[in-house]
Amino acid sequence: MSDAAPAPEGSANAAMRPYWNEVAGPRWVERAEIQEARNIEVAQLLLREAQATAGERVLDVGCGPGATALPLAAAVAPGGHVTGVDIAEPMLGLLRRRVAEQRIANLTPLLADAQTHAFAPASFDLLTSRFGVMFFADHLAAFRNLGGALRPGGRLCMAVWAGIADNVHWRIPFEIAVRHVGPPKPQPPQAPGPMALGDPDYVRGVLSGAGFTGIAIEPTRFHVIGKSAATNDDSSRLGVRWWMPISCASRRPHTNSSDLAVCRDLPNTGPLNSGN
Repeated sequence: MSDAAPAPEGSANAAMRPYWNEVAGPRWVERAEIQEARNIEVAQLLLREAQATAGERVLDVGCGPGATALPLAAAVAPGGHVTGVDIAEPMLGLLRRRVAEQRIANLTPLLADAQTHAFAPASFDLLTSRFGVMFFADHLAAFRNLGGALRPGGRLCMAVWAGIADNVHWRIPFEIAVRHVGPPKPQPPQAPGPMALGDPDYVRGVLSGAGFTGIAIEPTRFHVIGKSAATNDDSSRLGVRWWMPISCASRRPHTNSSDLAVCRDLPNTGPLNSGN
């Protein structure tokens, strides 16, 4: 698979690129329906909190095969446009096929490293991500780069996994593995990986350092939907409720003290949100 996925120019995530192109990406595409069904509630929460409207320009980070990019494209039509950026060519390949099959004219898949890609400055109204921003080698650098692509007052809305202490979905298999093979080698708490952004204080520090304001983080419970790959029918579906901080925010670049986005109020439950 690596021959079909040349390194995005300026890639800073050398370890993540082969993993998502040669291991996780192909596996995800093979099980796309099951994978997307697992986290459908997260996608729905994110879309609700992002509040994309007709005419807006959206950048969906770590878009994969389009679980959020496709409905975002529908939400911003007519007149709006979605760019789905991902480092994984296999997943973007499936998104391209879906775009062609559904004849979607306002969605552009982009193979790039979102941490370093030279996005046009102030070219997006809304930045979204469902579980796609935890894998950056340098979170601060990544959000500074992404923030520069937002127009003044633009919004960020993202969902990330909670830390393992609050995350039964990850904790149960982790504890089983530890019992059988012992603990893993210690890693820095914010090393790239699914729970790298599980600490709300760390997330606030990163977003604030990148120039985001009006930051709100709301831990949110949701169901992970299990579905059997063998039977591929609804008889094997079950719902379990897990913790996840689903996060939405908005940003203005720090040019001076008056360039601060105003945070809109969040509902009592739901993704992290800030906006104009």
